[in-house]
Amino acid sequence: SKEVRGLRQARVGNALDMEPKEYGVHDVVYAGLNVYQYLPIGTLSDAIECTAACTKAGGYFVSDFITTDHMRWYPNLMRSYDGKTASLRSPILEEQDGRMFMCSDIINISWDTPDQSLKINDSGVHRRWLAPMQRILDEVRKHYSFVQVLDAHSLEQLPSHADSCPSTRYVIIAR
Repeated sequence: SKEVRGLRQARVGNALDMEPKEYGVHDVVYAGLNVYQYLPIGTLSDAIECTAACTKAGGYFVSDFITTDHMRWYPNLMRSYDGKTASLRSPILEEQDGRMFMCSDIINISWDTPDQSLKINDSGVHRRWLAPMQRILDEVRKHYSFVQVLDAHSLEQLPSHADSCPSTRYVIIAR
């Protein structure tokens, strides 16, 4: 990592290999894009434990997750803000050994290329474990005494009994 104007830039690491000796301990440990749900099944507990080891006492862990019903919101077509890139998605639910996954075949089409040609990129199949919210919260609570759960869109706090939320994405802030 590198310090710029008094702020420390982010350091990228593997959530399953993070150790304080190599990565240090930090005031804030952040993981976005529901990264924990892309990890190999059965490694969530280890990843959260590694994350907690790299969080300073009194520091914050912040991450986003998707709910088990995320498909009800998941768009089949997304466009970039400038309208020059479209992302086509075809999500399906897949059960494996009693666990639910959302698989999305994603193709990106862009017409914002230097030579004004059309560029098509097959991003492949993205597979995410749709872990129940309470299972994720149980793992986080093993390592942090304060855990707050917010809807990722409205940032409204979710009730303790929540299985889902309006945006089907939620943010955990733990300390």
